[in-house]
Amino acid sequence: MKILHPSLCFRSMAVCTTIILSLVLGLNAAARDIPDSIRLVGRDNHIQGFVVDTLDKCIYASFTTAFYKTDYDGNIVASVENIPGHLGAMSRNPENGKVYASLEIKDDEIGRNIAEGMGIDVVAQGQSAFYIAILDVARMDRIGMDPLKDSIMELVRIEDACRDYSQNHRYGCSGIDGVAFAPAMGSRNKRMYLYVAYGIYDDPSRNDNDDQILLCYNPRRFNGAKPLRKFFVRTGNTRYGVQNMAYDKYTNRLYLFVYKGHKPQFPNYPMFGLDCSQKPVGNRLNLAAAGLMDEASGIRGWDFKWGSTGFCPLGDGRYMISENGYDSQAGQQYSDLRLYLWTGDTRDPFIYSGNTLNDK
Repeated sequence: MKILHPSLCFRSMAVCTTIILSLVLGLNAAARDIPDSIRLVGRDNHIQGFVVDTLDKCIYASFTTAFYKTDYDGNIVASVENIPGHLGAMSRNPENGKVYASLEIKDDEIGRNIAEGMGIDVVAQGQSAFYIAILDVARMDRIGMDPLKDSIMELVRIEDACRDYSQNHRYGCSGIDGVAFAPAMGSRNKRMYLYVAYGIYDDPSRNDNDDQILLCYNPRRFNGAKPLRKFFVRTGNTRYGVQNMAYDKYTNRLYLFVYKGHKPQFPNYPMFGLDCSQKPVGNRLNLAAAGLMDEASGIRGWDFKWGSTGFCPLGDGRYMISENGYDSQAGQQYSDLRLYLWTGDTRDPFIYSGNTLNDK
């Protein structure tokens, strides 16, 4: 059941909110079970991404060096610990149920901080590598599982990113992060493909780092060696590239969430969208004709605060979105996963589904 077509939400936010919330009450029982807010606690590291499993009523989430399975109350029921790198954004393969997450093991400041925090050797210069970690979540049955000894994680090396990183960080490549399953661009084929986004260094002195780069793979023959396509998306430079990426069938868009960049010639939006119905022009994809429009650069996007640490569309106009924070008294990182509703509004694309609107 779709909640409300986006075009109906533009004129009156108050009316839109009332209608949407009333329609939520008519969803099936399984959908209604999703709480308005779920708090996940991640100890030393902040959340990198998550997915919601509405059938098993659980959450899978990465907190950089640990991968958790939690219930809807945020209780950890199983975990993979001591992952020796930066486990980032993730997406669940709809065909095999496994979770695909980016994994960086690298020699830069981020890699050094992770290695030192875990008490392991820092990766030697020139030995950085980037992988998609395929987690067989059906095998997660206890807390403290080992990523390799328990045969729960398979690694596939992303050769394009390794090569671009090693060649003076071509395109500003800092590795990989955003991961999503989405349709082939411009195709009516309903099959889903694996998209992997580069991390991009924030470097105002370069002019080759103003695109987001998306690698597209066939997940049924995935070895990481050669993508089907390598797309470039003009967004302006960002800080570490696409942090989270997810396909939303309700709007038929692939959404990209970033940390804002600093180049003054760009609007530096934190959220962008790609219409999956578009035909690529060569190796380029255009941003969706929605959201705010920067006349000088022609770049469009949204100034939505959240999403860079986790964004999971539920497919019916509802979205679980991470609002990360730090509890100074407990000394712990946490994330509140909050249930939002799509409005389609230029400035406020989502509204919180709880008793009050989110005004953060």
